[in-house]
Amino acid sequence: MNDYPEIDKKQWLDPKVFEKAIKIIKSKPKKPKEEFFSRQALRYEVAINTYDVVGCGKIINELKIYFDGTLENKKEKKKDAYISYEALFLKAVRSIAQLISYHNGEKKHWENAENLLNMLNIPMNILDLETHGHIFSQWSKQ
Repeated sequence: MNDYPEIDKKQWLDPKVFEKAIKIIKSKPKKPKEEFFSRQALRYEVAINTYDVVGCGKIINELKIYFDGTLENKKEKKKDAYISYEALFLKAVRSIAQLISYHNGEKKHWENAENLLNMLNIPMNILDLETHGHIFSQWSKQ
């Protein structure tokens, strides 16, 4: 039985929803509402699996602090949760990069993912694509 809400395909095509997601991504990081990682992860998975545009924007916004140097050498950057955060972050980046491709009319997913990370001041080499490369395995690096 699938407990996920239905996928709203209209939001993918709506430029206003897309612009709202980009605005959320660019904004100052917000702290997640949930206290426990499992609840956060569940909310993130639902947003990713239902292709919730604004939800994916919120995921990127909340998790970017783990990759942009904000939490460098701090207690909050725990290794076990970090790997899960990285996977969820990359899945959300993948979804937004595909939407950027759609809205730009060009199928340049990999380039759009790199540009999105550059916009957030996150270098590609900080992400462990050895572990999570499968997330982007269907894309050619062109």
